[in-house]
Amino acid sequence: MALDIQGSLKKTRFNANCYTFLDELFSNALDSFLIRKFKLKEGISLEVNIKIRIDDLDVSDSSQVQQEVSLIFEDNGIGFGEDQINAFVTKDTSYKDSLNIQGLSTCKGSGRMQYFRYFTDLKIESRYKDQEVLKKTKLAVSSDQKSISESDFHIVDCEK
Repeated sequence: MALDIQGSLKKTRFNANCYTFLDELFSNALDSFLIRKFKLKEGISLEVNIKIRIDDLDVSDSSQVQQEVSLIFEDNGIGFGEDQINAFVTKDTSYKDSLNIQGLSTCKGSGRMQYFRYFTDLKIESRYKDQEVLKKTKLAVSSDQKSISESDFHIVDCEK
């Protein structure tokens, strides 16, 4: 299965609010936390950390200063395991809808496309437990990439 980035960008209705991607990040963090709390029966509190970095780019042939904005968003949710990867690459996924967890947002399937409207690169790095083994998932994709499939995600065992 693959998510066609360019095709999805053409068909996704975008919100006029330029901060929609932040709403999506918070919504996904809360959903991921609720899933973790429900599945693992842990008494934990939601933690979210946001880091924003703005660098001036050296563009000597331009009279305008160009900037690169990096946004790092960290949460303590369930992590990006195989179920989440499958849902990510499935355009009209019903993953969250089928969990029946009180408080989860409704799944429209267009949230991940909001990131590509404002950013040229998307990197995901996640650590999570699979059974008792600690795993790390990584994905790096740019908006000029045609599609994202499950094979673009790299999962390895990690120590901490």
